Amino acid sequence: MKYFVETGLIHAKDGRLAIPFFAIFHNILNWQNLLGWAVLNACLLAAGLLPFWYSVRRLFNQAVAWGAVALLSVLPFYWHEALHLNYYSLALPLLFATFAAFLHVYPRSFLSAAIISGLLFGLTIAAKDVFILFFPWLVFAYVWAHRSRWKPAVLEASIFCILAGLVYMVPMVPQAIQTDASLTEKLQILLPGAPYDPANVEFYPDPYTAHYDSEWYDQKILKEKQVDTSVLEQMKGRNRMLTLGLGDGGVLSRLSVGSWLFLNTVPKFFLQSTLGGGVLWLFYVAGFAVLFRTRRQFFWYGIGLVLSTEFIIRFGLYYQRIHIMNYGWLFAIAAAVGLNALLPSAGQALKIRRSTIVCALVVLLGLQLVQTNRQIFAEEYARSIVPHRLAVAEAMHDLPPNAVVAAPITQLSLFSDTETVYFQQSTIDRLLARGDIEDAFAVYRVSHIFGYTASSTAKMRAQMPRIRAISSVEPKLLHVTPWMNYILHLIR
Repeated sequence: MKYFVETGLIHAKDGRLAIPFFAIFHNILNWQNLLGWAVLNACLLAAGLLPFWYSVRRLFNQAVAWGAVALLSVLPFYWHEALHLNYYSLALPLLFATFAAFLHVYPRSFLSAAIISGLLFGLTIAAKDVFILFFPWLVFAYVWAHRSRWKPAVLEASIFCILAGLVYMVPMVPQAIQTDASLTEKLQILLPGAPYDPANVEFYPDPYTAHYDSEWYDQKILKEKQVDTSVLEQMKGRNRMLTLGLGDGGVLSRLSVGSWLFLNTVPKFFLQSTLGGGVLWLFYVAGFAVLFRTRRQFFWYGIGLVLSTEFIIRFGLYYQRIHIMNYGWLFAIAAAVGLNALLPSAGQALKIRRSTIVCALVVLLGLQLVQTNRQIFAEEYARSIVPHRLAVAEAMHDLPPNAVVAAPITQLSLFSDTETVYFQQSTIDRLLARGDIEDAFAVYRVSHIFGYTASSTAKMRAQMPRIRAISSVEPKLLHVTPWMNYILHLIR
């Protein structure tokens, strides 16, 4: 985002719409205003609950809609996204708006629904590329639901995809026009991926290794895997090897890695920190059972969306991290359906209105989820990196405007206007041993270093006298108002 503000270029492989959108607020919020960015993030997600409510209301009834909204708003993964500026806060409201628009227009005109939802879904995937994974299942489900009129359905699905793709490309059009590149390279800028960053940086220790020393790292990974270790040790990191094109890339190898990743994902669905744990699963199971009996089409469309997304992530992209935030809203709907369906008999027995019992249970489940979120946040606050990052940013405050700081600390650019580049300690040691440190620093115009061991710092200063070392800093206690201190005490 800072790169876009400074250059007008989107130098990222994700969030081509979210980056310029959030950059608008840079004029109001400075980079160090962490609370302000968190509030903006939370407000966007809160706004997304409106189209979500409308969508569920159109599909079911008002009671299910309110229950789903109440549960979704306190699910741990939703609270997590409210605090982390990783573009879900813009993409999820747009996704819910896509559903709401489709359900509103669909009864009157299939074609109009495809056009409007296609435009909105294009904004969704432009905000967060991961929702491109929804394309295969959405198209298949729509055509299958209209198989009796499959030719118009295919046309409508094609229009949906074309419009979504065009909207997705729009934010990158000025960049593609301005850049001095071939037609093929301009097209690559418009398509999904990293236009200025072709390497899989996330699979390497740091950007320098990814761009300039990847061959050494690849050979290192291969040698480590040749060591006679257990089957579990052999499985670790094989997804990274496949992504980098290393080792055995046969069908059986890919299937085994995908299966390993998928099976290791399943337990995460039952954690308190993702979907709320065992108590919520009682209602998830009940809700899915009710849907299977009464709304079987919706049940299979929902299950298909989850399974198809996970299949692509694990067997196609070989990603290991969890992606429940992409489709976790389906579980909120299922829980609300379970609550709404299972309680009429209880209401009759107790002579209490069903709506009263539903509200009471939603409140109790919400409090249970709030308690779960409190525990998660307390753990994060207990080992917060923010005070240290702020102290480092303060130490860099008086550096010259053209200074570039190399440090073994990630995300420093979020706290300081000074340009920083991430070099791991092991990378620095390797470059010093080779005698390549000066060339590596010249690539990034490094003028200052911070956070490396005393011996490494001394060696770098000896080889490059022009490099200045920033003194180590101690984290400072953050000044908070009495009310904020009270809230943090409650969370702890």
